[in-house]
Amino acid sequence: MKSKKSSYFLYFIYISAFILINLISMNYFKRIDLTDNKMYSLSDSSKLTIDKIDDPLIIDLYFSDDLPGQLQNNRRYIQDILEEYAAYSNHINFYFIKNDEKFSSKAKAEGLQSQDIKVIENDEVTFKTIIMGMKLRYNGKTEILPMLGISAGLEYTITRTIKKLIDEKQHTIAIGQVGTKVGLYENINTLLGERFIINNNVVLSSLEDSNIDLLLLGNIEGDLTDDELNNLRIFINSGKKLFLAQGKINTDLQTWQGTVKQSNIYNFLNEYGLNIEENLILDQNSKKIIATSGGGGLASFFNRMQIDYPLIPTITEFQFYDNMTTGLEGLQAVQIAFPSEITFTDTSNVNTFLPLLSTSENSATMSEFFNLGALPEVNPILNNLNESSKIIGAKLILPSGGEIVLITDSEFFDDNNLAHRPMVRNDINENYTFIENIIDVMIGDAELVSLRSREIISRPLIDEALGKENTSLRTKWKWINIFLPSLFVIGYGLIRRRNINKKSKYILDYYG
Repeated sequence: MKSKKSSYFLYFIYISAFILINLISMNYFKRIDLTDNKMYSLSDSSKLTIDKIDDPLIIDLYFSDDLPGQLQNNRRYIQDILEEYAAYSNHINFYFIKNDEKFSSKAKAEGLQSQDIKVIENDEVTFKTIIMGMKLRYNGKTEILPMLGISAGLEYTITRTIKKLIDEKQHTIAIGQVGTKVGLYENINTLLGERFIINNNVVLSSLEDSNIDLLLLGNIEGDLTDDELNNLRIFINSGKKLFLAQGKINTDLQTWQGTVKQSNIYNFLNEYGLNIEENLILDQNSKKIIATSGGGGLASFFNRMQIDYPLIPTITEFQFYDNMTTGLEGLQAVQIAFPSEITFTDTSNVNTFLPLLSTSENSATMSEFFNLGALPEVNPILNNLNESSKIIGAKLILPSGGEIVLITDSEFFDDNNLAHRPMVRNDINENYTFIENIIDVMIGDAELVSLRSREIISRPLIDEALGKENTSLRTKWKWINIFLPSLFVIGYGLIRRRNINKKSKYILDYYG
């Protein structure tokens, strides 16, 4: 009897502990994420954004019931991440809209369009019309997010949208127009237009009267008027921000020659101690292009080969500063086309100078005669990349709070910039991510910086394997990948079989 009471008491303890743990878990959320970049748990950036929510945020989810198999995982992933958002804030709630006869019309009324996707069922290719998306509602404002196929970058997309809803002020970014040369800025407009008010072709003569938080300027040719320079000076000294893309060398890819730019914008920068040298900087760590063996130009259809092009340095190592977000966090590679060296000449220690982008210790300086050829036989300096690191991107902070970020690639904001273009297979840069990060930091909205590049992880070959991709090293690892998993499975099966035989023998011996 005493043993029976003890058993009941033990069951009571188990049940009470189970109920207590569940009650605690309702108020305290914890997830163990073993991925190296914690991509399945909310980042600190998202948590900081969530903490600012002080009114109900309602998320309506529109998902068709008959999603094909390849999209079922997306629905589960989206639900998982929204559950974590809701766990960190009592103000966030999300609901799946019921699939009834009005589902399709209701989704279309909210701005979510149906899409036809290809589905393979019973060995037949068919097309299915589906709807995937969400509507976020907060304090009288709404945002619509189509979610078809989205998995990578989902947290960034949701957090960015939440920030747009809860921010009381929407920042204004201007793209300045100086001189007669007009760049193509459609990509920048699309990229920044999701979060900011964009004013295009803003002239510096009206800069003083405009409500602009940050000014983008690039590829200035010729002199600015005294009024334009003065307005630009007032703009910066009053605490506003300037993001300038300006090199010192004009490049002509038809003749493969460069000439020195002439403009008083360089005198203006010298007032703040920013000096752009009359040179081009080359780097052994550089963009790959397709070139012809007969000259320095980009490839024609025939006689093509893939080579490094040191005149477009690839920056993979970044300098960080204590207790300061720079916008370089999380980046893997930034490519700068035909940059010039930046030197800081102000000795007053009034302004703060921060190098952002620097070439490697295998650099070179081209001056006086600018040969843009891509092959060593037409451009001998390509064989002499033995100089120390050079600064090609920097930030200047004024006591007034004004800032200048200078990148010495004149066409860095232009859609046609050679540095942005994917020239060879697997050619990846994060130039646009870098631009977004820098802008976020300059306007004091840096929560998204680390989150934006969070799911992009570069896993290059180890140094010993570089250049040996098609040799015995690759063959060795190919056969290891083929046989090693099979050996693990066979080994596990043999161990299981031995344990089962051992257990059978024990039962046979025990029970006869």
